[in-house]
This record gives sequence, structure tokens and C-alpha cells, in this order.
Amino acid sequence: MYSAEQFLTSPFLPVSDLALALGSSQKDRWPPIFLSIETTGLVKEQSMIFLIGAVRPYEDSYLLSQWFAETPQEEKDILQAFLNWLPKEQAALVHFNGEAFALSFLRECCTRYALEHSFDALPSLDLYRKAKSLKSLLSLPRLRQVELEAFFDCHPRNGIKARTCPALYQQYVGSHSEEIRSRLLYHNLENLIGITDLTCILTYDQFTDGGYDLVSCQADPGSSEILFHLSLHAPLPKALFVAGKDCRLEASGRKVTAACILSPGRQLRLYHQDYRSYDYLPLEDKAVPRSLSGYLDRSLKKPAVPETCYTWFTCTDAFLQNPGGQKRFLSALLPILTGLSERS
Repeated sequence: MYSAEQFLTSPFLPVSDLALALGSSQKDRWPPIFLSIETTGLVKEQSMIFLIGAVRPYEDSYLLSQWFAETPQEEKDILQAFLNWLPKEQAALVHFNGEAFALSFLRECCTRYALEHSFDALPSLDLYRKAKSLKSLLSLPRLRQVELEAFFDCHPRNGIKARTCPALYQQYVGSHSEEIRSRLLYHNLENLIGITDLTCILTYDQFTDGGYDLVSCQADPGSSEILFHLSLHAPLPKALFVAGKDCRLEASGRKVTAACILSPGRQLRLYHQDYRSYDYLPLEDKAVPRSLSGYLDRSLKKPAVPETCYTWFTCTDAFLQNPGGQKRFLSALLPILTGLSERS
């Protein structure tokens, strides 16, 4: 078994920026461990893990650890070494599609060798699933890691392609070429760099978790529009423009402007988060609690969804002078406008 450990600085995301990107997405606030594995195939029952790589922040730098099986018979050895290194608690696993691939492979191998593991006890953050939730909002291309890295202007790759790794490993087993091993280790490192860079997608969670400050609220006399100017706690990696029902949002870096069109009577939609407790009344264009809609004919109502779970309120001078009320209004509006509202 070959193992290596080294400190890294560039081209990794600065640790201070990583903390901003993770924000409240890492709910337990445990130190992240970035994880990537290399295998001889995609079917875990017919393939082996020959390389495990992990990176964790260490002070103002990063510590890279890699375990490489020099022969197929050393798969158990690298797995055991990784399990011995992995904290049993107070760590969060961060990966790309790891639920379907890396963690699935690791669990299968642990079962095969009757090894105990802590994967299920540690918080897990799958950046693929986060990217999938942003696909429509950002008009993302295919959700492969390398394509997302290009979309978000991450550090460019210059190593080997993933599809060449199984054949290269077979060559290594026959030759024990240090040059081939270095190329495989470097590919694994580039995967880890990419995963670290892609934590930038978590900054879009600020629209749902309140990671912003209200700078100003502007409604000029006679105007049919009200403007909210916000400052995000962490900058977005890509500018954003989205238009919804009587609302639009523009965001670049930390600056956000949300514009809402006032209906006749200077009214605004007020969204309610507990949409399962409401019915939507199309003829009245509003949602009502089911405790009140129970007596209505079924043809007059339908179960509310996040986008239809709203009532109307008048945008008065009192509202325009109440930052707390404005923030509550935005905390309900922005998840709907960005399409990131929870439907679970």
C-alpha cells in the first residue's frame, strides 16, 4: 500500500472563503472532509477501489491524504487505513454524487471485508444534489462534475480523463510505474480540488436561509413598483436574473435587487410556508387555511403548493418603514421566486 500526506494551499479555495460558502448549509458546523475515490469500474459488486483521497482544512491551509492500492489485494488495506484516519464524529463528509458512488462503494467494501464504519453517523453533503436543485434556476448544462467546474469558472484541469483511470491502474499493477501512479494520484487531487471549488454553489442557499442583510426599501410616490436592495453574506459565483409572478430578482456578487409590482390598491402577495395546511381558491386568487376551506365545494379549491400559498396585504407607509416586516416578507418571497422552496 502506498500512502501520502501533504499540506496544500494553491489552487484550493481559501479556507476563509470556504467557511462563507458552506454557511448554514453545514448545519452541524463540523469541519468538512472532502472525499473522492477511484475505482476499476462503475458497478461496485464487480469493481474495486484502488485509491481513496481526502482533504480537510487545517488552520489556513488544507491537508491532503491519499491511500493507493499497489495491487488489487491491498483494497482492504487502503480501506482500513482510511477508516482509521476518518473521525468517528465531529466531521462532515462533502462529496460530489457520493451518495450514489463513493459512499455506496465504500459501504459495499466494508460489508465485503466485515469492517465497521462511521459513514452513516456523519453528516453528508452531496454537491451533486445541490447542483441538481439549481439546474433550472441557473440553466445549468449537464451535471457532470467537470462540466459544472467549467460553468462556475473553477480551476482548469490538466490531468488525465476519468475514463482512462481503470486501464491505467491495470497498467500500474503490471509495471509499478511511479509515473502512472503519480498521474492517478494527481487525477484524484483534481477531483478533490473541484469538489472544494464547487462549494460555491452553496451560496445560493442564502436566498432560503436568510443569509443577507436588507440595505434599503424603495417605493417612489406614484410608482407601481417596490424595490428591495440586499447584501449577501457571501458572493455568488454567477450573476442571476429570474422573473416570477409580478416579481423579478437580479443578483451579482453580493448585490441583490428584488422588484415587486404593486397591484391595484398597492397590494403585494404574502407567501405562507406551511402550504400543506392551505387550499388555493382560484376565483379569489388567494390561499386560505383548510380549517376555513373545509365547507367549500371541491370545484372552488385545490391543494395549495408553495407558488400558490399566498394572501394579499396592502403596502402601507407602516410597512415601508418597518425593516423587520420587510425581512419577513422577503424570507417568504425569495425561496418562491428562486424556485428553491422546499417541497419535502
